Amino acid sequence: MSKACLVVLLSACLSLCFVLPVVAGPEESELGGLAEPLKKQVSVDLIGTPLSRALETIGREIDLNLVISPQFTGALEGSLINLNIDNLPASKALNLIGIATESDWFVREGVVLVAPKDYVRSLRVETRVYDIRELLESVPNYVGPDLSINGTLSNTSSGGSSANQSESYGQGGLFGDDSGKQDIGEDTPTRQELVDQIVELVISTVGEPNHWIDENSTLTELNGNMIVKTTPEDHEAIGKLLTQLSASRGRMIISEGQFFVVPRQLMEELDGKLILNPGEYSKLIKKLARGETNNVRRISSGRTVCFNGQRVYVYAGGDKTLVSDIEPVPDTSSVDPTLSVARNGAVLDIKPTITLDNKHISVALRTEAIERAEQATTAIPVGMARNRSHGISGSGKVEGTAEGAGPDGKDADVDGKAHISGSIHGPQDREITGNADIGLIEQDILTLRSNVRVPDGGGVVLSGITNQFENVDADQLEVVFVLRMRVVK
Repeated sequence: MSKACLVVLLSACLSLCFVLPVVAGPEESELGGLAEPLKKQVSVDLIGTPLSRALETIGREIDLNLVISPQFTGALEGSLINLNIDNLPASKALNLIGIATESDWFVREGVVLVAPKDYVRSLRVETRVYDIRELLESVPNYVGPDLSINGTLSNTSSGGSSANQSESYGQGGLFGDDSGKQDIGEDTPTRQELVDQIVELVISTVGEPNHWIDENSTLTELNGNMIVKTTPEDHEAIGKLLTQLSASRGRMIISEGQFFVVPRQLMEELDGKLILNPGEYSKLIKKLARGETNNVRRISSGRTVCFNGQRVYVYAGGDKTLVSDIEPVPDTSSVDPTLSVARNGAVLDIKPTITLDNKHISVALRTEAIERAEQATTAIPVGMARNRSHGISGSGKVEGTAEGAGPDGKDADVDGKAHISGSIHGPQDREITGNADIGLIEQDILTLRSNVRVPDGGGVVLSGITNQFENVDADQLEVVFVLRMRVVK
């Protein structure tokens, strides 16, 4: 082998040694009194050298016993080394030899022993317990109510006097879903699915995959504790991974949304800059709060805090129960009412997620505000009872023989007439009708749906069409929604 080839081989081995420190050699804390000798620099040429002779050569350089572990002498004796080691610590030289021969080394009673890598690894494994209960808690999504009339009619409960809200309470579309069904949160993973995800993540990112397959390393979960048997290096990697998962999962976001009626001129002054950095947001809010702009009126506001990626909502308003539909009960004068819950207020329905650069927040939001809501009633006729009437009358002639009515007590014919007349009466046909009141709703509602990316601590300004708002002069005023997002530090 040429000198140039040796240099290339040595460089490659050195790279492997520093990139993959876990494949060879114990921790320095495990060396005891051998730590200092193993730091000595060695320079040896090991070209076509058997493993046992290479260990003897390095051992003489540092005055230590370096031998093949007796039970593996036959397996490793034929291994040949092709290395040119120049001014390396003896421990690093042993690491290079281990990489070249699929072996590793350990210390027993002042002797450095070399053995197959899997065997040495089995001597170093230890069991540790990690508390992962925080990672097994599912973070639910909470879907805000739909304040529109369609949302009111979806919140119904039929059956006489029962006015309980149905299970559809709180359901509302997000990301363009107008069906009124909950579009996220229904696929929340089970506890076992979360356990499986964590186990799979550890196995796929820590250590060598074959160690977990061959059960040189093991991982089990019990009552929220992850019990792991592996090497100290792998334990360190697992600890860092779980810490990062906890830190990412535990990050919180504060959302603050406010509806304002503002002069249209204010929106024109923004000159299309609707995404505001922290300074621009603070300047705008202070201007609105101090009333420096005439005709500013705040309709509503909402603030909430949630986990990174969680969907939550804030609803402030009033709920009223009304009869939205009625069904006549057959053959009676009663009705079966359908009750709905009408809402008047504002809702902020939001799902924020911190971006990878940790400088922005990606937001999916749905927000609604009712400027005017009125409830009226109207009466409709209901109920019917059907009865039937009958009448019978008549007359006729009766002829017969009277017994013992003749001479000597003999029977004799009787000639005469008898008349029967009268009537049998039943109830007369008629219909019974009544009135029932049902509710009618009129509202001015502003609904905004958007996906935006906001700087951390900054805000976004969204505006809606206001021609239908009775209390807003659409030519001069505009309804806007100002949202601020910031990560809890």
